[in-house]
Amino acid sequence: MRNACQGRHVFNGPKNLAFMRMLQQAEKQGSVVVVVLPVSPTYMKEFMTPEVTKRYQEALALAQKNLESVTLVTDDEAVTALTFILERLKVLTEPAASCTLAAARRLKENFGPDNKVVLIFCGGNQSLSDICGYLK
Repeated sequence: MRNACQGRHVFNGPKNLAFMRMLQQAEKQGSVVVVVLPVSPTYMKEFMTPEVTKRYQEALALAQKNLESVTLVTDDEAVTALTFILERLKVLTEPAASCTLAAARRLKENFGPDNKVVLIFCGGNQSLSDICGYLK
């Protein structure tokens, strides 16, 4: 993680812009079921400055206000999903991206045969030592 972020993190760049666009699109279409915004204690300790934490909390509050449901997953759920994605789908994600699968697993009873569920996997900006560290 440290290598990918080069020791710093901001929440006012492309990820925030994508998040805001998603909120706008959800507002136009009516209903959004799940948005996952993970911040693990490990990530928080390493990268989240007070300013970044404030921006993240503002974005989370905005999501909770405007969306039907917001699901936060644990580090363990994210790593379990990351492992599944890598072993079964042969796709390397980072834990934040694997949270979409972790949340879908937790909420699977909410989805019926007529629902369209889309999971977006991105990332992979991590080293083998990062992955091994998650599994400890």
